[in-house]
Amino acid sequence: MSSPQDIISVYHRIQPHIHKTPLLSSRLINKIAGCDLYLKCENFQKADSYKIRGATNAILQLSSKQRSRGVLIHSSRNFAQAYTICKKLRSFGPYCNAKQCTQSKKSRYENLWRNHYRLCTYHSSKRASILKDLKRKKAAFLRLSNQLGVIYGQVTASYELI
Repeated sequence: MSSPQDIISVYHRIQPHIHKTPLLSSRLINKIAGCDLYLKCENFQKADSYKIRGATNAILQLSSKQRSRGVLIHSSRNFAQAYTICKKLRSFGPYCNAKQCTQSKKSRYENLWRNHYRLCTYHSSKRASILKDLKRKKAAFLRLSNQLGVIYGQVTASYELI
């Protein structure tokens, strides 16, 4: 079980590397809803998503030995894209694996780390080969939805509401 202090500690760890995103309101949406609603604009965040928060926290918690072996991320791009941005925070081995998906405007971030990024289709022998190679090198595996370090990082968006 986590405590509020855990989330505060995570927020302070990642704060230098993220944007504090605004709350905005819309008169039209408020009128339709019949109440005042506020939207947390994580689309203004680096990587256009709150996922940069979780990726940053998880990456900052890896040891230098873990980072040197590389990082495996299996993602349909948002989380992997956050990884590419976070990569500049620390020295990393050159591994990231992401599912190939439909056309993405987010390729601008992927292009920054083209030589450190391996894309493959969801069902492919290339994917199996990359996974085998990363396991052999004992790369760290960052899970985008069920790893506490990632979850705590993503929860920091709500901490900014306090």
